[in-house]
Amino acid sequence: MAQDGIRSADGSTARPTVERTIEELGDQLLRRAAETGSRVIVGICGAPGAGKSTIAEQLAAHLG
Repeated sequence: MAQDGIRSADGSTARPTVERTIEELGDQLLRRAAETGSRVIVGICGAPGAGKSTIAEQLAAHLG
């Protein structure tokens, strides 16, 4: 899948699902932290090679 998204029939570009999911999760975590005034701890589990580190890195990059 191309990093710049997928072109639809009308020429618009849709972001890849994983990128959109990371952004949505990050935004939810930021909202939760703002609402509670405390930190949010996230656990990621899965089988070896499932992409846990990749997701954690992308989420950390999104959150800054």
